Amino acid sequence: MTEETPDSQLKAAALIADEARRAPDKPGVYRMYGEDGSCLYVGKAKSLKKRIVQYAQGRFHTQRIGLMVAQTRSMELVVTASETEALLLESNFIKKLKPRFNVVLRDDKSFAELMIRRDHRAPQVRKHRGAHTTPGDYFGPFASTWAVNRTLNTLQKAFLLRSCSDSVYETRTRPCMLHQIKRCSAPCTGLISLEDYGELVTEAEQFLRGKSRAVIGRLSKEMQAASDEMDFEQAARVRDRIRALSAISMENSVSADSVAEGDVFALHSDGGQACVQVFFYRAGQNWGGRAYFPRVDKTDTDPEILAAFLGQFYEDKPIPRLILSNVRPHELELLEEAFSMKADRKIEIVRPMRGERDAARQLLPKISPVPQAAALPLAFVVGALYLLWLARRIYRLRSERSQYNQEIILLGLVFLIAVGVAALGLFQHVLAEKRFFSLYASAIGLAFLLVQITLGLRPQLVTQISESAQISQTTYSNSTLGNVDCNAALARLASLMQTEHLYADQELSLANLAQRLELSSHQLSELINAQLGKGFSRYLREQRSAAARHMLCAEPSASVLSVGLSVGFSSQSNFYEAFREIEGMTPGQYRKLHLQRGATGGKPA
Repeated sequence: MTEETPDSQLKAAALIADEARRAPDKPGVYRMYGEDGSCLYVGKAKSLKKRIVQYAQGRFHTQRIGLMVAQTRSMELVVTASETEALLLESNFIKKLKPRFNVVLRDDKSFAELMIRRDHRAPQVRKHRGAHTTPGDYFGPFASTWAVNRTLNTLQKAFLLRSCSDSVYETRTRPCMLHQIKRCSAPCTGLISLEDYGELVTEAEQFLRGKSRAVIGRLSKEMQAASDEMDFEQAARVRDRIRALSAISMENSVSADSVAEGDVFALHSDGGQACVQVFFYRAGQNWGGRAYFPRVDKTDTDPEILAAFLGQFYEDKPIPRLILSNVRPHELELLEEAFSMKADRKIEIVRPMRGERDAARQLLPKISPVPQAAALPLAFVVGALYLLWLARRIYRLRSERSQYNQEIILLGLVFLIAVGVAALGLFQHVLAEKRFFSLYASAIGLAFLLVQITLGLRPQLVTQISESAQISQTTYSNSTLGNVDCNAALARLASLMQTEHLYADQELSLANLAQRLELSSHQLSELINAQLGKGFSRYLREQRSAAARHMLCAEPSASVLSVGLSVGFSSQSNFYEAFREIEGMTPGQYRKLHLQRGATGGKPA
């Protein structure tokens, strides 16, 4: 319903009082017009009658509203079915009429989008602005032409989709330049069937909808299949497509995995000026951002500014499922209801709390079986229990544990830190956030340092502990050497090492060596441990180090790296580590000492 004031001689408060007598007690939108017929203000109300009575009674909140009433020469009322419809209509009127006393969104240019046309047998991918009049799939918004051009180039590289117009497509007799530079599969000349081209279009659509991992996975299988068939040119082409997709995915990826689709608004206002920064996240990717400077008054509050901005911003744009803002908009529930009604799906407006902890809580699905307050201390308790299990595992190595005294002490300190942090987590709610995270970061940093020191002392710690545990278990269980001639087996082992130089085989393993000796792996492991008092890994390193000592002395011109590789070490770092552990010095130091003693007639150590 639309009404106009019949008495054009009434002005200001008198006109509004006359209008209030006839206004319905229903939701709707009211518009105030000035002397020259320009719109001064657009507002919405749950009850038009009650809202207009407030203006008539002079209950103005600010001087600006009083000035607006004084300049009012006519009013128009529009009754709506609900307050939600009134909100949507208010935003529409404000954007169209740009009233002087409203918060008005300026610089409202349309955003660029990507479109895959569906009205042609060979769908075309191209940039698009404006209304969605052409049948097809639309993806956006992109904040800048540069962002949409970059994504379009990636699609051309990865999926080889055509970008030419229909007239060019129909008149081509041979592939164009885009095909030559591997940007198009040339469906216009039949170099690819329409069925295969349709599969490329489907993959491109899935990529734009956030299913990049699935697309890359299928392409990886296709590349592997081409490689297995010795079609290396096709494998290289698919590899280039995977690289293009991986590059754009890593560059645009969002750190918060739960934000698959959403817009982020950050508002700052001061002294009658306001700026709203908007970022767009679609399909798990950051599609850019843009800054807006709406027209506001210094008496407008941040919630009012953001609410008016959001209503006008989404007047002609698709609304994402999630809207994040640093300010809670005025009438947030009403905005959510209006947006949900317009988008025909649930829309959520969230103001993340300060700090990553609370922001993550707002974004994560609310289905966790563990309360958030207990999740952090529980995680530290689990970590401390794991360290306790590891320490117990090392302590049960019996005679072998003497090799790990320093490591056990350092891991014990890490365990104590984990227990302390677990206790800290229990008192999280009584500590200031800054203090809690300062203590937390310090403890984790110290624990990380201790772990690094432990691994620095013994980089192969995990492997050696596993091996020692196996040896210990074998030694203190039933012996497997009952039917084995240990002396003969040791003699054959020494022969294989000294005569055939099996230690030089980098792939030599306990199982391989046991097979040569016609023993089982358990028998060989127990034989070396029981008869030689060491594990297989230690025995092999000693054999290789002994051979390296001989080569360092016999071939002084050979490089240290070549010596290490010749005796079976897989890298220079492994060679240095083992040689220093066994000889107490580096290979270079050993060679230098040998040369010095040779010159003086002495013998090397």
